[in-house]
Amino acid sequence: MATGSDVFTLNDLIQGRRIFIPPIQRDYAWNVGNPETKPLSSQSTKFFQDLINFHRQRIRNEVRKYFLGNIISVVDGDGDIHSRNVAWHLLDGQQRITSFSLLMKAFHYRLDTMNTPLARELQGRLEQVCLSLDQNRFEDEQHPYPLYHRRPNDRRCFIEFNRGNTLQVGRDLKMGNVALTYYDLVQEFETAREIGMILESILDHVLVSVTLTDDMTMGFQMFVTANATGLPLTSYDMFRAFVVKKIETGLDDITPAWSRLLHHQLDNLESIFQANSWGRDEKHKDKNLKSFMAAYMSMRVGRNLRENSIIAAIEREINDFTTKETLQDCMLDMHEHALLWRSEIIGTIVDRTTYLYKFKRRMNRFGVTKVQGSYLSFVNNRAVGEAEWLLKVVEWAVIKQLLRHGQLGGKTEIFSNLATAMNTFWDLEVDITIDDFMAFKEEWLVERIPGDELEQASQRFDEKRYCIYALLHRIENETGLANEDPGRNSRTTSLIPLASEEMAGDYYEHIGNWYLVQGSDNNGLNTTAVNFHIESEEMNLRLETILDHASDVGHNKIDELQGMDENSPFMDFIDRRTESIMTRLNQKYLEFMETDPPI
Repeated sequence: MATGSDVFTLNDLIQGRRIFIPPIQRDYAWNVGNPETKPLSSQSTKFFQDLINFHRQRIRNEVRKYFLGNIISVVDGDGDIHSRNVAWHLLDGQQRITSFSLLMKAFHYRLDTMNTPLARELQGRLEQVCLSLDQNRFEDEQHPYPLYHRRPNDRRCFIEFNRGNTLQVGRDLKMGNVALTYYDLVQEFETAREIGMILESILDHVLVSVTLTDDMTMGFQMFVTANATGLPLTSYDMFRAFVVKKIETGLDDITPAWSRLLHHQLDNLESIFQANSWGRDEKHKDKNLKSFMAAYMSMRVGRNLRENSIIAAIEREINDFTTKETLQDCMLDMHEHALLWRSEIIGTIVDRTTYLYKFKRRMNRFGVTKVQGSYLSFVNNRAVGEAEWLLKVVEWAVIKQLLRHGQLGGKTEIFSNLATAMNTFWDLEVDITIDDFMAFKEEWLVERIPGDELEQASQRFDEKRYCIYALLHRIENETGLANEDPGRNSRTTSLIPLASEEMAGDYYEHIGNWYLVQGSDNNGLNTTAVNFHIESEEMNLRLETILDHASDVGHNKIDELQGMDENSPFMDFIDRRTESIMTRLNQKYLEFMETDPPI
């Protein structure tokens, strides 16, 4: 094994060398934007600005050199790792080297519009330095450019931009957006002499440190260490990296055909995670992907993983695989769970009458996200009836905890070992008996939160009344308002108070003062018209709305409401209705505690 390092100017870094961007690397991820307001999503713009600012400082003799950082490469073969005749596999540095190449090609385009000998001379230098593959050393007429991106979308975009087919380069791909932005930015430079001075600063005075090794395992370790600092890779990026390492170096019995198959399945998995349906922007996509990886890995290992322990758990899990089949099973399993997460946890369940939909929306109202992993595990790995029963255990645990404390943000002790249960019910090949289901109910509804019945004390709950909303939905008749969408989409239900804060005093926020009524319908044109919900300052109008649209169930006390006005004893009524609601909720809880799982 040989390992070494060197410092290059950008002029000497590539020089016709073949540089592969291997599958271990993510897609080209830098973006265009305003570095001052969005520094984490404007890396390519800042890269350009930094180089131009360095050039201007250098010609004023304020600075002499600019350091672009370190890159890590594994070299082909067992010869001299410093030789110009060996190809590099770039493990760290793709974003910078690709951006540099795109910017140099943009300057090449700009020079092409200038009919001067200096422009031709500068174009020739760019081709030699970084735009053309040395065919004598690395013969490849199909891809005559030094950088070779293994990911198809990036490779096609890079080829089209370098071939001069700028009309075929779309801004929908990040690399295409950066390439076309660089093409536009260099238009401000009007003479070949000005561009020549800029290229002199960039090519001859910008330095890059390069770490080289001929051992893939050593290179991978350096890659992981390098990404422990600076801008971190996501947990899925590291999952992909560990899988690639396992394919390349960790499976003794792997054949070329199996290697291609596993890489293909990894690409399929990545296509799932690249879908726009993971979030409305990059920030939300990253958040949802992070939540999925945490839930999925917690399910696999059987314990809740903290944010800083997910990557370590992924590494251990992948390292424990001893055969190509187990690695394949892991990727297929993650693929299946990711589809469910994307469609039902992030997306919208189509059938809003099912318990699964109601569970998801109620947990959203309670402000609990920790249970998303249990939904992922139970729904994807058990029969529908079994999954619903298990989720009802989780829901009642949430409610039981809520009624005890009055607040519930998802970081309570009842979720400390939920991943253990997720893992228990995960493997369909394991024979799960009725005793396992009953033990799950016993643990979460008896041992962890003691008490034969629900707490009956009056609670103020959360200021936005989301918990009140969810609890009222829980005790409505299944054919009543609970069958409406307990969320913010079409056919929403709404809450209105019976008594104003002035009338109710401290009882205003108690659940007995709030009624669930029908809300609105969506007309299909993204315009929601309020149909029934009249929340007026006038007591009589609020009372009229409740009488017209609230469900005629016992805890709503419709008969008593019919004789009320603004002079009625609201505090006494709210207190009695609160007790009635809690009693009904407790009845439902006790009914569930008597049910057996539908195995």
